[in-house]
Amino acid sequence: MEKTASPEEIPVQRLPVYARAETDLYHWTGKVLVPRGQVITPAIVASLTGASIGSLYTAEYKSGRPGHLREIDIHSVEQDSPLAWTIYDRDANLLAREGEKLSSEQIDSLHRRGQEKVYYWKEGQAGQAARFEAGYITRVRARLDEQIIFGRRAAERASGAPIERFTRVFKGHPRAKPVLAAFETFYRRAVERLAAIWKKLADGAYVRNPEILPLVNDIIDRYLNNRELMAALALWQPKLDTYADHAVATAVYSLVVAQKSGYSRAHARDLVVAALFHDVGYILIPKTLLEAERSLSKGERRILFRHIEHALFLSGRIGWPGDEWLIAVYQHQERGTGAGYPSGYRADRIHPWAKIIAAADVLHALLSDRPHRGAYSPGTAMNMTLKMAAMGLLDRRVVRTLASELSLFPVGATVMLSTGETARVVAGSREAERPLVGVILSADGRRLPQPTIKDLSRFAALSIRSETAAFEEPLAGF
Repeated sequence: MEKTASPEEIPVQRLPVYARAETDLYHWTGKVLVPRGQVITPAIVASLTGASIGSLYTAEYKSGRPGHLREIDIHSVEQDSPLAWTIYDRDANLLAREGEKLSSEQIDSLHRRGQEKVYYWKEGQAGQAARFEAGYITRVRARLDEQIIFGRRAAERASGAPIERFTRVFKGHPRAKPVLAAFETFYRRAVERLAAIWKKLADGAYVRNPEILPLVNDIIDRYLNNRELMAALALWQPKLDTYADHAVATAVYSLVVAQKSGYSRAHARDLVVAALFHDVGYILIPKTLLEAERSLSKGERRILFRHIEHALFLSGRIGWPGDEWLIAVYQHQERGTGAGYPSGYRADRIHPWAKIIAAADVLHALLSDRPHRGAYSPGTAMNMTLKMAAMGLLDRRVVRTLASELSLFPVGATVMLSTGETARVVAGSREAERPLVGVILSADGRRLPQPTIKDLSRFAALSIRSETAAFEEPLAGF
């Protein structure tokens, strides 16, 4: 970020409404409030005015005036504990952000460099930026709530051919290892690309449509050509950004439902974007809470629940058109009984895309490792999701579709058959508990030279006895 010695001061009342910001616009504390490329809407101007922010700056502006800073001794900073404030040095240069930890070595290093004092902004001044964000979030929620309350709904079938028409039918043939490796590479890159986009948003930048669209189209096209394999990849856990991986997997699961529901490609794209950004608000939650290996208090859970509000704030920095995808992001934690958050909407007020993302989000979360628990087995996770649907928390039709397409034993699960053979689930069937499987090991433990594909729904005497530990080989191992 290039800094100038004397940044231009722009009065809020002179901001060009409905024009894109030509440069990053800063609060006087150095925080970007309007990133370059963001459309300056009346809601933004009203939120700035409501927070008593009279001017923005075209470059990072640090006054360093004593009246704007509160001083504390460096050794008053508690080591290895989350900071209560963002702290600066004597020249108002950033040292560490709120929620980060300083080790004893870092504190001693500052002391040795002559940094006896550190500084943080007084609440009355720095709070302007927080009030701006809160005001903007309130206005976005009001706009979305008005659309929801007055019955705006997305047609589940937009103009254009449904994506089902372009899906290659699974023939039951084994997958070659090079094909599996190529798809694993694609999945890893998709997660890395999404993590990079999230980082831009966390750094206060604006993300344009051309940066998002290629990723969305790649995910859809890969799914259309190899839907069983893509579903299997969604179960695979790369050692990358946890929430970006979760978002990509949620997008794939959502496509499973979109494909069976006859969605057009245009609506499938909007649904995928909503899935990719449904948890983006977590980038503004302190990592100490996200990585806690214990049960959180009520107050800490309320902080986590605010990831919806953070996502709404960041949505202004995402250049994807329309409000339908944003409503899905806003409502993905709502539940059919009214027990969800942030607004407690019941099933008749929840957007169809939000219902899809909610079910996909829950299923993959159960299948994933979390700091406070390990991953559930595929069968257990699917059964838990089905129970939530039976209780009215999740949409029954959506969950039934996931169960029939992914099966009670989702694609990629390793199972023991009633014959003693070991197999890998390769596709769902018309019966959720009786998927298509590829037999890998015979009953006496011998590796078969070629996997044998069996549709359990066609063999009444053949069933799944239990799940077993997964193979070390990639995905199905063939």
